[in-house]
Amino acid sequence: MKLSLLTLLSLLPLIPAKLLLDYDATRGDPPTKLGTIEMESTRGHREFTNTNALSIKPGKDSTGQPALHFHRDKGNIRAEVRALKGEIEDGKTYYIGYEFAMADVQESLVVWQFKTYNPTDQTTANIPLSLEVKRNKLNLHYQRNRSSTRQSQWAVTPEPNAVNSVVLGIRTAATEDDGWVELYWNGEQQVLGDEKVKRLAAATNPGQSEPKFGAYRGEEIDVDTFVYRVRIGEELGDLGDGFGKGVGNSDGYDGGDGGDCDDDSSDVNSSNDDGSDDGSDDGSDDGSDDGSDDGSDDGGDDGSDDGGDDGGDDDGSDC
Repeated sequence: MKLSLLTLLSLLPLIPAKLLLDYDATRGDPPTKLGTIEMESTRGHREFTNTNALSIKPGKDSTGQPALHFHRDKGNIRAEVRALKGEIEDGKTYYIGYEFAMADVQESLVVWQFKTYNPTDQTTANIPLSLEVKRNKLNLHYQRNRSSTRQSQWAVTPEPNAVNSVVLGIRTAATEDDGWVELYWNGEQQVLGDEKVKRLAAATNPGQSEPKFGAYRGEEIDVDTFVYRVRIGEELGDLGDGFGKGVGNSDGYDGGDGGDCDDDSSDVNSSNDDGSDDGSDDGSDDGSDDGSDDGSDDGGDDGSDDGGDDGGDDDGSDC
């Protein structure tokens, strides 16, 4: 049977979009389908197996819903999964859909970050975008470069254990002239920054970039976060109509109260030790981490790459 061109075109919307990543805890997907597991007990001390004190493994949230469970006992610093390692390209657009919950809204807890670095120039390592708790609000932070201050562009008051959905649209570029970020919270596009724009100019990729999911910092208490689904595509529509409808609250932009690190220095723990991390880690870390890449680096990645940078970027220069 021959189909007319018009008939074929009418069937195109039925063809599922190609996703760069499709993780779903309800299917029983293993953590490695999301990406590379990275755990640190203390700064620079990498862990490679799950323990009662530090783990990333399939489980259930407080309501019994299947989820990838990130657990850290008090004092442990990192339980994250790095996605699409080495696959993010410059000058391209990515939409990252992420459904998650936090058992506690803990100060300085980072539940997502877009880590960027240049393997040939370790001084450029930075976290241009992150979702971080400051003063009981979850903030979208933006940091133009390593020497600039990280500032909140949007904030919401999340509820403990509420399942929320965030979609981040990112145009990767080394300059704000070419790069941008969009944010959708529980299915609704948000306005960003003091100018309240839907698309914020952002320098997001001076070299190599990857998204990371889970739980980083906020180590003053036991931490539990849950990831339900992650999808990454090149267009918003790639994520599917059913994605992005979380059940949590949506306060919308409130001026980023508490998100400017210039005002947060008392909230950030151990700025001194992170400063030392910064100096030592970022020099050798990103070099060993990204230069050798995927062989031993996922071990080396954890401690070296992010132990230093994240420590430095989060706590050293900006806070």
